[in-house]
Amino acid sequence: SDDVLVESSESHDAGSRGIFVVEGQRSYIRNNLVVGSGEWGIEVDGGDPDRVPPTEGHLAAFNTVVDNGTLSTHGGLRFENARGEIRDNILADNENKGAKVDTIDTRIHHNLFWNQPTPIDDESDAPPDTWANAEADPLFVDAQGFLVAAGSPAIDMGSADVDAIDISGS
Repeated sequence: SDDVLVESSESHDAGSRGIFVVEGQRSYIRNNLVVGSGEWGIEVDGGDPDRVPPTEGHLAAFNTVVDNGTLSTHGGLRFENARGEIRDNILADNENKGAKVDTIDTRIHHNLFWNQPTPIDDESDAPPDTWANAEADPLFVDAQGFLVAAGSPAIDMGSADVDAIDISGS
């Protein structure tokens, strides 16, 4: 469906995907905590590229995506046959990939990647636009709420002011 909003939710130990949007336009996935999914923490799937053109206008922002891909070689966040923007996320300790895209015209910026073999995996004809991403330990205070400690490189790394409070209420 179109204009999907997934906001301020938590997903722990999902069998395959923590958040999964299929064949919709303009999904907005923000301020979520996704931990321990078997395949992808967050996946936006535009459908079979042999059958339909890529879906458009997706945004995944302000999410914390940790320890996903535990049952496969997948990982944190994927846009499959989907175009949009992946920004202002923490993608840490995912099994194989931090973010994966396979469609041109996707922007990936201001994300903090940590401890995954492939921070950004690209299978498109042209690489995604990337800028202001970093690879550094986010310095989580604990493994429950995934708040970051003072001095975390995630603090003030984002692309702009957040227009609403994040999942922790701050």
